[in-house]
Parts: sequence; C-alpha cells; structure tokens
Amino acid sequence: MLHTPMDPVLLLLAFLGVPRLDVFPWPTPPPSESIAAAIRRLRAIGAIEDDGVNTEGARASSAVVRCTTLGYRLAALPVAPRY
Repeated sequence: MLHTPMDPVLLLLAFLGVPRLDVFPWPTPPPSESIAAAIRRLRAIGAIEDDGVNTEGARASSAVVRCTTLGYRLAALPVAPRY
C-alpha cells in the first residue's frame, strides 16, 4: 500500500476553502489517524486555524478550519509544509 503524506494535501484543501478536512469525500479514504496527525501538524506550524464555528464538544480534528496567511504562502510553495 502506498503512503502519501497528508500535510500538503490537506493544506491544499484548506487553501481551496474546504472547511472540514476530516469529512472530505475521498475516492479512497486515507486512515483517519493520518488525517488527524496532519491537521495537528498544520495547526502546530500555524498553516491552519480553527474558524470558531464548531468548537463546542468537537474533536480536535473535526473543527471547521481555515487557511492562515502563512498557510496561503506555504501552499504556494512546491515543498511539503513540514520542511
């Protein structure tokens, strides 16, 4: 089974305006642990942030997110955001 790093994929989705990264209709869904870990990493580097819409009682990975100014800049680079 091939493994694709989810950080750049989820950053691109946030850049395109997808608000819920954990419920995107994937043709073949990646493991939920990979998505949750990528969302945590993107939050840690400041590329995405919670929109404040769905924070009460929600899991950390299920909140509505938006791309930050840094996230827009990182998404424009042809390099994975963790580098």
